[in-house]
Amino acid sequence: MLKLDATRFISDMKALPSTVRKATAYALTDTARDVHAASKARMSEAFDRPTRYTLNSLMTRFARANDATPTATVEQKPSSGNRHYLAIQEQGGQRPQTGVERLLSSLLRGSSRGGVVPSRHARLDGSGNWARGERSATLEALKRNRGASTGSQGRLDVFAVTGKTTKLSKGIWRRNPDRSVEKVASLLDRTPRYRALLGLYAAAERTFAARFPDRFARVLDRLRSGGGGS
Repeated sequence: MLKLDATRFISDMKALPSTVRKATAYALTDTARDVHAASKARMSEAFDRPTRYTLNSLMTRFARANDATPTATVEQKPSSGNRHYLAIQEQGGQRPQTGVERLLSSLLRGSSRGGVVPSRHARLDGSGNWARGERSATLEALKRNRGASTGSQGRLDVFAVTGKTTKLSKGIWRRNPDRSVEKVASLLDRTPRYRALLGLYAAAERTFAARFPDRFARVLDRLRSGGGGS
């Protein structure tokens, strides 16, 4: 969460006249909108073809003038709050398994506890991720084949290789009509580790320092002259 308040500029908020407190809240809200826009721009720079879901994963909470310390925030939407990739990309480190990876781990009885990476034979969407339709069809096929023995792989349309029992590498394989096989996803021993890349907090600090003082002065002038806040 990116939290914006004016304590660096104003040390005693309780002693402020109501007009100044209102100007502070309005300016914080306007600046939070600036930070939100800067965050989306930073995601577009840092990520390769970010999805619309990622770009729209943040929301702005407005500051209120009657709070003891008016505060505006830019934070993840509740609908994406359980998604971990923004925090990992911001701070760096090894990410937990995704929902798809946890489901695969369950289907494969725990023999795959790491990441899943689509191979060159997988169908990708416009953002470079495994296309949802093919991914869902693959998971459904693995569910149907869950009880099949290793020796029956030659008759399955989709199967997983999780060890060294065959000449095929570890991953999810698909059988073509001509009986040839191709790998659609690799099964990793662990989930990927990311370096700190995103820089949302740094972008927020720069935007706040650049925009808040001017926005505060402009809003305060409007309020003192009888105009509105935003």
